[in-house]
Amino acid sequence: MISDNIADRIAHVLQSDETAAVVAAMIKDVETEVVALTEDRTGCEERALDPLLPSVDVESARARSEDLGFRIRRLKVALDHLKSKHDAASKREADIARQVEYDAARAERDAAADDLRKNYPVLARKLCDLLDRVRKADARVAAVNRSLPAEAEFLKSVEWVVRGIMPNGHAIAPNGTVSGRHIGTLTEGVRLPDFDPLSRGRA
Repeated sequence: MISDNIADRIAHVLQSDETAAVVAAMIKDVETEVVALTEDRTGCEERALDPLLPSVDVESARARSEDLGFRIRRLKVALDHLKSKHDAASKREADIARQVEYDAARAERDAAADDLRKNYPVLARKLCDLLDRVRKADARVAAVNRSLPAEAEFLKSVEWVVRGIMPNGHAIAPNGTVSGRHIGTLTEGVRLPDFDPLSRGRA
């Protein structure tokens, strides 16, 4: 048998706020105990039914068999309670884990929202100003390229220099070939929405 005080251990687990793992371990011990007691009871029954066994021993074996049967039934009832407690503990722990993740997600969301509120207007303004400078520089380069000075080489656009993207949005491969796929320039592709889309309708 697992332990002579298994009934006390069961009672302690059922009355305590134990984790699902502890309850699961107790269930395993009880199931092992039930198997052991069932084997013992089978042996006692076979002994009690032996027609050659003296009557005094028959009574002892029968009493032992009945006692074991009661203990087995009691343990099976305990198993039902333990399994219910395990289910409840598992649900409780899962909910705690969900709450932890919920709180962490909310905290991360709030931090990101604060950063967005503080930084987006500034960064968007900087990016808009930068792209405006790129457009103006490209316009000036295009004008110069239409009437180059003698011996002067063709000037590439800003994104051609930086990204290898021609003004028509096609890329230049390292070997100098032009990609057939239209990638697009930042100046034509970047569109930053208003931070507060309802602000225009306010007085």
